[in-house]
Amino acid sequence: MPCLSSPSFLANAWLNPLPLTVDVALPRLRPAMRPEPLHPPSLFASLPADVAGMVRDEALLLRTRNTLERELESHRQALRQSASPRAWLSAVFLSSRRRLRRAQRQDLRLAIASAQPLLERAVSSRQRLSPSVRAALADHLGHLNPTYRQGLRAARYHEHWLRHHRLLCESRVGLVRELRHFLDTLSHDASRDLTALSPLSRWQLRQTQAVASTLERELADLNHIARLHEALVADTPFASARLPALLPWTNLAQLFLPPSTPPAKWIPALAELFQDFSEHKPAILTSQETLFREACAFHSALAENLLVDTWESLLAYAEVTLPPGPPIPELLTAIEQRQFEAERRRFHAPARVSAT
Repeated sequence: MPCLSSPSFLANAWLNPLPLTVDVALPRLRPAMRPEPLHPPSLFASLPADVAGMVRDEALLLRTRNTLERELESHRQALRQSASPRAWLSAVFLSSRRRLRRAQRQDLRLAIASAQPLLERAVSSRQRLSPSVRAALADHLGHLNPTYRQGLRAARYHEHWLRHHRLLCESRVGLVRELRHFLDTLSHDASRDLTALSPLSRWQLRQTQAVASTLERELADLNHIARLHEALVADTPFASARLPALLPWTNLAQLFLPPSTPPAKWIPALAELFQDFSEHKPAILTSQETLFREACAFHSALAENLLVDTWESLLAYAEVTLPPGPPIPELLTAIEQRQFEAERRRFHAPARVSAT
């Protein structure tokens, strides 16, 4: 059994608080690897004063909610026990005891009626406060935590990869369309027993080759983005899931036969190419997009878990270091007033214009 006062046990307690103490309502997708949050005391000391104040207010609301829930459960349990048949039988022959139990039940109902609105105020105040705390912590982690900052930088490549993937899909559709037209002109040339491409077929060949060149560039750009992303997340937990890359489509070389090739020799190769790009390549592109979605989900869960773990650790640290506060009604009023002032300042603050 570990020593409760050992540094390793205390560090584990700070970094992994009990889930019953803090219950941030956020998705908890757990990848196989995830970075550990920063040590709560040092992270709390690095927070700006307004962010630290919001974390303390949320910890106060958590403590207040837990206290009120325990009190309400205790009052309800006592009320149920006072209304049990045994309690009534014990009071049948003693009118004074019956009056005492009636007064106790009335006091319990009044206590429940007074505590329930306070609990609703505490829950409502935390719901209003949590989005601001989350946004402030995410911004702070982006400047302080290298792993979180690197994850944010790597996430920018997700949009680039998806954009080039869509361009690649559009180029594939265009190539299929041009191949169909080229096959039609070649069939017409073959029916006329031509030994060389007609002027119309030569023009259609140039159109098809231009679309094929565009498709090859889009494929190279897609793979380049995947390599950049891989280099950026190297030696980090984000490297467990990579953005997918595609092998070169070498069969496009069939479009670059000598123009003097007879139409009858063009048709079999282009028919095979047309079938490949109209039937097989769509399945490959779809599977690559599925792999991309899975990688994005992994990266998002990894960054989300780092944020949530840090948030929970800070709340647990703030909760155990809070001094005794004022009575609950006064405490809730003070927190609500601070929330109102913060919202008023955000509303009247000038909009920040991002530099382009």
